[in-house]
Amino acid sequence: MACYFPVRNSGLLNITIKYCVVVLVTGFLMYLLHIYVNDFGTPILVIIFNVIALNLILVAMIFIARLEERTIILKYLKKIIP
Repeated sequence: MACYFPVRNSGLLNITIKYCVVVLVTGFLMYLLHIYVNDFGTPILVIIFNVIALNLILVAMIFIARLEERTIILKYLKKIIP
């Protein structure tokens, strides 16, 4: 599928590559966090930490890669914080 991209639009290919990079970097960072920060006593704390870390990493990656979801996040934050 990588050799034959069904659309000849290079913009779509760039966006697809950006999203793939975001997913790979997020997965890699979560893997490193799981290896190095796994000293919590109870499994519920590990789950809570992983969810918070995943959300923070995804939001950071969205702003770093300048993806379209960034405008949605900014609109939501403007509603919360006047």
